[in-house]
Amino acid sequence: MNVTKKSFVLTIVSFCILLLLNFTVAAPWNDLQIGELASQDRQSLQTLHPGIRHWTIDDPRGPWKLNVVEVDLRHPDVSIESARAKDQLHSREQLSSMVRRLQAPRRRVVAAINADFFDLRTGENLNNQIIAETYVKGVTGSRFSDASFRNGRSQFAFSSSRRPLIEQFDFSGKMFRNDGSEFPLTGVNISPRESSLVLRNAYVSETVLPESGLGLRLQVLMRPVRKSFDTLFFVVTNAWPPDRSSTPTSTDWLLQISGHNTFAAGIHSGDTLRAWLGTDPYVGPLRTLVGGWPRIVLNGTNLAAQSDTLEGAAARFSTQRHPRTGVGFSRDSTKVYMITVDGRQSTSVGMTLSEFADAMLSVGVWNGLNLDGGGSTTMIVDGIIMNSPSDPTGERPIANCLLVVVEELN
Repeated sequence: MNVTKKSFVLTIVSFCILLLLNFTVAAPWNDLQIGELASQDRQSLQTLHPGIRHWTIDDPRGPWKLNVVEVDLRHPDVSIESARAKDQLHSREQLSSMVRRLQAPRRRVVAAINADFFDLRTGENLNNQIIAETYVKGVTGSRFSDASFRNGRSQFAFSSSRRPLIEQFDFSGKMFRNDGSEFPLTGVNISPRESSLVLRNAYVSETVLPESGLGLRLQVLMRPVRKSFDTLFFVVTNAWPPDRSSTPTSTDWLLQISGHNTFAAGIHSGDTLRAWLGTDPYVGPLRTLVGGWPRIVLNGTNLAAQSDTLEGAAARFSTQRHPRTGVGFSRDSTKVYMITVDGRQSTSVGMTLSEFADAMLSVGVWNGLNLDGGGSTTMIVDGIIMNSPSDPTGERPIANCLLVVVEELN
């Protein structure tokens, strides 16, 4: 072969190699093998505690910068918890502040991410929330998407049996009088509706009754053995005072009775009442519950393209690139993944829901949920903000969060 032919062959080979490299760089997320992204940036991988790992992914194709925390639930000292801004339903607080105040000598908050969507004015999260087996908010139906869309929105739970779950949870509850009669419970810490029963606890401040409403103050009975965290027992102490306002506490809850509801008929001080606070679908008692929207990975399949029809997501939300926060778990439910991707920056442009779902799949998520994103997207590891929040002012005050907590068992 002469020099000219050799040069021609080398040119063709070089061109093919360049094409192959270019195709590899532009390859979609779902062409990657599961776990490939998890090992893409090995130098950033760090073990925070036995069973808890953190790593970053810098991918030039977006470009995208992701942070991932992997939690192995087979370690009994590790749990998934949630927290509320300033321990109040109507409040906002930076994630870093929540993490600092929740640290304790035998309790270490290893990692945290922001969680539910919320009202920017009041700070109230839009979906259900349970903290340490106690409802912060119990609500039914959609409160975010178009009023004609009635499907519940997907939420993430950590059960009392240490099982991670993603379901379209609605609040479900009942009040039982001591004569055995039962009445539907409308919700927890929500505005009363026509002919409703609403429980209110210390996560809300002063409650004022409407003119047509009734109210009972209930003392929580602390039973020696409590078999189910979703059942509460109360003793009726009194009705609300003449000024029609009252403040719930950790041991005294309030029951708002509105409209023509007949629950209070014949009830006297000293009567015992029982409340069942559950979910629909019912999956057993829950230790932790936070809202999100929408579910984007279902049994190893990218579900993002169906989010508009399944959960009422809008195109401007699902198909535009934004900073994202998400949570998911592995096929065998033994590992929980918390993931953030930065956005609205030259170093990381953010992801569509479909791109974010593919990213979840690539790190090992089998079922995954999108959480609040945009300027709220924040991940903290050992007290340090690991991502780059997109708001010009930096870290945004948010409504609630998910925590990875290690507690000394001895």
